[in-house]
Amino acid sequence: MKTLAILFMLLLTVSASVSWSRAEQATGETAAGGGGEAGGRFLSVPVYLDAGDEPLAAYQFQLSASQGRMRVVGVENGEHAAFAEAPYFDREAVSQGRADRIIVAAFSTLPGDQLPAGRTRVATVHAYVEGDTEPQWQLELIRAGNTAGQPIPAAIDTVAQNRQE
Repeated sequence: MKTLAILFMLLLTVSASVSWSRAEQATGETAAGGGGEAGGRFLSVPVYLDAGDEPLAAYQFQLSASQGRMRVVGVENGEHAAFAEAPYFDREAVSQGRADRIIVAAFSTLPGDQLPAGRTRVATVHAYVEGDTEPQWQLELIRAGNTAGQPIPAAIDTVAQNRQE
C-alpha cells in the first residue's frame, strides 16, 4: 500500500511537470518572467557613484531604458559596508512585474570617516530585457549627500553585464 502511494505521488509530480511545461510553451511565458517570440535575458546593472574626496552618506538615482524593453526584477546592496543593506525602492512594483524604470535610494548614519569616498558601487539593479534589442540605459543621479544632509557633486555610471542568456 505504501509503495502504491509513493508511485501515485511520483506519477502526479511527473504529470504536473509535463502540464506546466506545455502551459509555458503555449503562452510563451516562463517562471523567470520571460516571454515573447524573441525571448529575453537577464542583465545585472551595477551602479557606481563617484563623490570625489567627499564622504558619501546618501544617494538617490533613477534607472530606465530608452531603447529596448526591460523590467526590473531586483535590486541589491552596494559594495561598501555603509551601504550593506539593500537600498530603498518600490518593492511592490518590482514583485508585480510593473517596474520598467526604478528609483533607488539609500543613506547611512555612519560617521564620515567610515563612509566611502571616491568611486564605489552603490547598488546593482537586476533586469529582464525582452527581445534581442540592446537597452540604452538612462541613469540619472537625483541627489548625493554628505553626513550633514547637504548635496555634494558626484558622478554616476554603469556597465551592464549579462547574467544569463
